Amino acid sequence: MIAFIHHAPTGGAVPRLVRVLRWAAEHGIDGVVLAVGAETAAATVAALADDADPGVPNRSSPRILAVFDAPAQCDLGGAFVDARAWLTEGAVVVLDAGAPLGFDLRALLVEHHQSPAIVTIALVPAECGEPGAPRADVDRSGRVLGLCSEGAAQDDQPAVDGCLVVETGLLSGLAGQPRPLHVWRDLVPYVLGRGGVVGGYRVSPVPATA
Repeated sequence: MIAFIHHAPTGGAVPRLVRVLRWAAEHGIDGVVLAVGAETAAATVAALADDADPGVPNRSSPRILAVFDAPAQCDLGGAFVDARAWLTEGAVVVLDAGAPLGFDLRALLVEHHQSPAIVTIALVPAECGEPGAPRADVDRSGRVLGLCSEGAAQDDQPAVDGCLVVETGLLSGLAGQPRPLHVWRDLVPYVLGRGGVVGGYRVSPVPATA
């Protein structure tokens, strides 16, 4: 399984990236494409090497397949599309290195593969979401009907968590969309507007510690 992992070009990126790479390996991710600055990527590789211990399972990490420069948040979807040459499996996991990750990624993947969803989004209770994170309008079956801003949301609408699963066949169509391309606010309407299914998977995250 491959993951596309991104982090905004801010301080504290290296410990968060180390954390998310360890977590990804524990949940079956064996290859990653990083959307971070080149210096950050190099520092992360060095930190992983310094902390390596083959005898400890949670010290393993996926192979880094490629590194893209850290994109602006408003064009994160564009960077995701640009990485499609490395994202050739049926589905790919998209992860924000700064998001809470205290949930079972394997269970989310099972949910995705057992549904007709083209995209499945990890959702958290509103109070656990990052400030400004989009909220999801979810029906009784768990399908996402759309996204709205935090200010326009209802109290019971969950927030996005920084993790989603995307069928890679979607990327060729997205390649023709205008840039910048937001990974949340543009991707979800694109799928829904073409009759595709967006799934919502509710998780109870443990707050990030790095």
